[in-house]
Order: sequence, then C-alpha cells, then structure tokens
Amino acid sequence: MTRTHTANIHALLIAFARLSKLRRRQFLDALNTFMYASPQRQQRWLQEWEAAMQPRAIGDTTRTTTAAQAAADKN
Repeated sequence: MTRTHTANIHALLIAFARLSKLRRRQFLDALNTFMYASPQRQQRWLQEWEAAMQPRAIGDTTRTTTAAQAAADKN
C-alpha cells in the first residue's frame, strides 16, 4: 500500500471511531447491505454516491436509493 492509501484508510477508521454507537450500526448495516448486493447494484450505488458528491443545482429534487437507505428500509 502506498502512504496515501494507508493515510486514507486511517482517516476512514478515525471517522468511524468518532461516530456514535447508533451511527456505527447504521454504517455497518449499510456496508453489509452493499457487500451482499449484486455487482450490478453495487455499481449503481457507486455511481449514485459519486453523483451525490457533485454540487447540485438549486431546486434539484432528484432522489436516489443508496445502500444506507436500503438497509434502513429493511428495519
């Protein structure tokens, strides 16, 4: 692993450690849902997440279903 990759992993672990117990569970449920999804669904969610990270125009009401939302809907 490169130094940058290792630093990114550490940053992710630090962010996870700082989550509340509830948020950790929500994250792990979403991760579990993602890991057991079909490759096609995983790819769709990845595209949705990348799109969600892009700036949106004011008034854009586009709604997508993510692994986190799918996990929440199961409960």
